[in-house]
Amino acid sequence: MKMRLKFEKTGIVKYIGHLDLMRFFQKAFRRTSIDISFTEGFNPHQIMSFAMPLGVGVESVGEYMDFSVNSPIDIKKSMDELNAVMCEGIMVTGIYPLIDNAKKAMSIIALADYIIKFDDEIIRNIDENTWDTLNDKFYKNALEISILKKTKKSEKIVDIKPMIKKFRAYTENDEKLLFLSLDTGSENNLNPRLVVEALYHYLNIEYNDFGYHIKRTELYAKKDNNYLTLGEYECSATL
Repeated sequence: MKMRLKFEKTGIVKYIGHLDLMRFFQKAFRRTSIDISFTEGFNPHQIMSFAMPLGVGVESVGEYMDFSVNSPIDIKKSMDELNAVMCEGIMVTGIYPLIDNAKKAMSIIALADYIIKFDDEIIRNIDENTWDTLNDKFYKNALEISILKKTKKSEKIVDIKPMIKKFRAYTENDEKLLFLSLDTGSENNLNPRLVVEALYHYLNIEYNDFGYHIKRTELYAKKDNNYLTLGEYECSATL
């Protein structure tokens, strides 16, 4: 029986890498009554997979992992048991039963939402009206948004605008913020840092890789022409 779990990873645990996070959840499941499924063979391990690993230093309130169970579970009880053994900064916020032939979350991701908060004093001192004009001048009215994209094998200038589905610059409680919806997954994948770097270049400000914080807020799959959260896509109403 396939299940999908949603969780948050915030605060100091944003510096925990993906492999350590996976080991943490494996140990957490062992401390609950959840009858999680194991692989067969000489070295069996729990059947679980994460949707889209976070970069170190990135927070999230919208992470997902898939796991399998041998028998039906009480969702509220399972969430309570897991949260009782979570460390500070990690919290399970949902468990969803999946249809029998549901695809793995990692294979269906198409979009991710992010909020960027700036600590950079130069950015923070930009007046509110100028910041608001970025929605038109930097994004809506731009023919392209070009940036140098580096990979292990090459470097090339790419136009990232087609991969930015939503862009909003706004001010809240004197904080300069960005909301981004970006192509994410195996077909197209845009790192939010590239958008921020392009914005620095547009503003003619020296790029400061430590001048902002990234928080992922949701992950989506695409169905027809609509985007559904991973908590909605291929989920079953009953166990």
